[in-house]
Amino acid sequence: MKKTLWLMPCLLLLCACEPKINIDSLLSVDEDRQKAVEALDSGMCAGLKGENKEKTRTRQDRCYEEVAIAAKRAEVCLEISDGVRKNNCLKTTAKEARDESICSLIDIETESDFCLISVASVKKDLSVCGKVKKESDQEICIENIARGSGNAEICANLESAIQQGWCYGEVAKVKRDPSVCSRVNSQRESTDCFSRLAVHQADVSVCDLIQDTSYNEDCRSKYARSKLMPDICRDIHNEAVHDNCLAYIAQETRNQALCDDLKSESAKDSCKRAIGQVR
Repeated sequence: MKKTLWLMPCLLLLCACEPKINIDSLLSVDEDRQKAVEALDSGMCAGLKGENKEKTRTRQDRCYEEVAIAAKRAEVCLEISDGVRKNNCLKTTAKEARDESICSLIDIETESDFCLISVASVKKDLSVCGKVKKESDQEICIENIARGSGNAEICANLESAIQQGWCYGEVAKVKRDPSVCSRVNSQRESTDCFSRLAVHQADVSVCDLIQDTSYNEDCRSKYARSKLMPDICRDIHNEAVHDNCLAYIAQETRNQALCDDLKSESAKDSCKRAIGQVR
């Protein structure tokens, strides 16, 4: 108790020595920044002050960013001293202004590409995707427009069957329309499209739209594994697909009893060993 009483004056002294935060000062800075944004006047940002140089820069940078985005003026972003904030400002301003030319002001290629993708998605303009430098990012750009517009025809602009299949699948999910998957030329990618749509809609009957038995069962297997539904696996006739389906669920759920339902004896043993090792 005496020790506690002895400490009390010290604590009070420490509290008294703590620098006081001027709440009114902080609020006035925020109000000034808000006034700059409302007036769309970046010149007002330069007069903002903080407790030190770093905080002054941060407040000014934030002000420039907010004014630039509100006014849709990219040149204001260039006043920002912090590189990351400046690039984020340019990306957001480009998107808000729907102006891809702003993206060229970003000094990092990957960030510039993401900027173009963002603008292309808003404008739904494939020509903007053509300005993206990295090929894989161009594909993302096209997929985003197809998904955002719900226009499956845009997917045909993708070169590879895999990318087209993925694109059609994304549009099918947005439109909740299985017929979109029928447009995919590759049977494998078409099956993947149906499978993803079945999982997305939580409806295994979507797989029944696949006429080929082997691909139909592949779709049902993917659905069963994603939903951890062993009963669907049991209805699959192909031994390898049947066993892989059940083994996957057995291992995911740590249910060794499911291993006994596998048709292949070697697959049963492998299934049990795999679960035993995890335990």
